[in-house]
Amino acid sequence: MKRSVCLSLLVAAIFSATPARAEDTCTKIVATGHPDYPVMAFRVGDDIKGAAPLLIAEIAKDLEVPFESKYMGSWSEAQEAARDGKADMIIGVYYNDERAEYLDYVEPPFAYDPVQIFVANDNAFDFKGQDDLIGKKGVANKGESFGTAFDAFLKDKLTVTRSDGLSAASMRSRPATPTT
Repeated sequence: MKRSVCLSLLVAAIFSATPARAEDTCTKIVATGHPDYPVMAFRVGDDIKGAAPLLIAEIAKDLEVPFESKYMGSWSEAQEAARDGKADMIIGVYYNDERAEYLDYVEPPFAYDPVQIFVANDNAFDFKGQDDLIGKKGVANKGESFGTAFDAFLKDKLTVTRSDGLSAASMRSRPATPTT
């Protein structure tokens, strides 16, 4: 309930010309987010910093509600913290049906972030659409979602390994170096 009240107030503040007042039940907003999603959200010590927490902090300030953006672990763990009520809000999360079971989304999103695919120079291929990915191997961060439709395509048609963070993903995508 606390999460719904706080999120409703933030939505009202985003779309209102006059600042909303926080109800007594919303005494503090605790957020978490992706620890490795620059410039939107990223870990700095025990905090999540970036453009998204800055925006939410300004809205919370206008509402006169204390705001804290905390690092709560990997991207999967951050989502778990929001699902379990340890965080009132998760910053920088793509919509999917599963997450909609426990998250309220702001519509429209305050930013759009198209998904990009990167390949090594020596593995370039002609890409016209998602079907061109079939038969390729890929890596993505654990807990990442790319929207309900593409998530289903990924699950049914693609070979994707999941890793904890971008650094681990880049290591998994490199060919193994022979040892002597």
